[in-house]
Amino acid sequence: MFKISSFRLLFWALLLVVVIAIPAEVEGETYVVFRYDDLSADQRGVRDINELRRQIWQAEQHLEEMFEKYGLCCVIGIIPRYDSFGEYGTGSVSFGEDDEKVKFIKRGVENGTIEVAQHGYTHTNRASVNHRIGEFRERDFKSQLLDIKSGKEILCEAIGIKDITTFIPPWNGWDNYTAKALLQSGFRVLSADRDYYAESDGELIIVPFTAQLWELESMLDKGALPDEAVIVVLFHPAQMIKFTGKEGRFLGFERFERLLQKLTAIPTIKVVTFEHLIQRDRSLTDARYRAANALWRQRSFWGGLLPASLWPGESGRCVYLATEVYTKEVRFWKAMAILLAVGLMFVGLTVRYAVRRLLSSEWYLWVDIAGSLLFCIGIASKIYLVWRGYSPTGIRMVPSFFATGFFVALFWHVISKMKPVGSKPS
Repeated sequence: MFKISSFRLLFWALLLVVVIAIPAEVEGETYVVFRYDDLSADQRGVRDINELRRQIWQAEQHLEEMFEKYGLCCVIGIIPRYDSFGEYGTGSVSFGEDDEKVKFIKRGVENGTIEVAQHGYTHTNRASVNHRIGEFRERDFKSQLLDIKSGKEILCEAIGIKDITTFIPPWNGWDNYTAKALLQSGFRVLSADRDYYAESDGELIIVPFTAQLWELESMLDKGALPDEAVIVVLFHPAQMIKFTGKEGRFLGFERFERLLQKLTAIPTIKVVTFEHLIQRDRSLTDARYRAANALWRQRSFWGGLLPASLWPGESGRCVYLATEVYTKEVRFWKAMAILLAVGLMFVGLTVRYAVRRLLSSEWYLWVDIAGSLLFCIGIASKIYLVWRGYSPTGIRMVPSFFATGFFVALFWHVISKMKPVGSKPS
């Protein structure tokens, strides 16, 4: 009896030692990255005469103070050489020329409150054909590389840091050349959005923004933050101070501070920077972004056919989920698109059969011609949209799916009436 009790005691003691010795991993952590865009230098004296620029500068200082107060951090996208075009000054100004903001950023970097990201070069729209504006789109590789490297040198020299690892393209626009130039310039992270995919050779870590401040606030209020996800919160000066001429929902500092308080009260939520994020989450791969983007592209197809609440990816719109989640949902929506296309073709064939039964051969030929025109209009509309850079919506493809049978019938009718090449009349 004594031996059995001693054995049990030894077993439980060893088990206790193992449990204590092995650190338990915290499961279900959600990472939140605050991404503040558009911090830029001002020409000397501009803030003394321009009330808006003065308010923006005060707001940026207040933001940093609140992050420091709660022991949190944020990523600030800085424009290396801001070109105001007379809006807030008389021309471009390098970030290093603004002593106050340089000291402000240096202090934030030193105390761990701020991670510096490069936000373009001059924040000037250079896209000419595509509907989507951007500074780094539709430009050759050499010009993009020059701007990216020049901007990085300006910021590193002004702030006194060795390197910057995160790049934020203005208006979230980028292309294959941008990715190539970033890799050659030593960047590791690109933060844009989920709307566009360009080849990055798998080396560049792409972490898109997923939510606005009010969307994060809504998720917190509803207790709807998922476990094991990434939330990149994008915000601008327009969310902190009210001013006209700029888009954005005003939040204000009181609500923003309450939001920070709620975040710090939840132990499973970790507010991090991009550099911290890629060290903690090894699943941030090119495959994950490609899968998220594939699902996001499905939204453009179903946008005109379903209510917004039912669009693909709507349930996880404000978070960056795992690769498997996106892949599974993409397969579902692709299957639904195929079923829709097949169903519309079947309806079109049924209508054509009914018309042929009702009308004489002289008339149903004209029906085939009308249906073929409808088919061609739908295809031409799609080609035009793709050429212009827009995503083709499903509502535009419905006529083509419906009229496919008419087009095939007319095509076959024309082919059958044509004589073989080289044939001789009898």
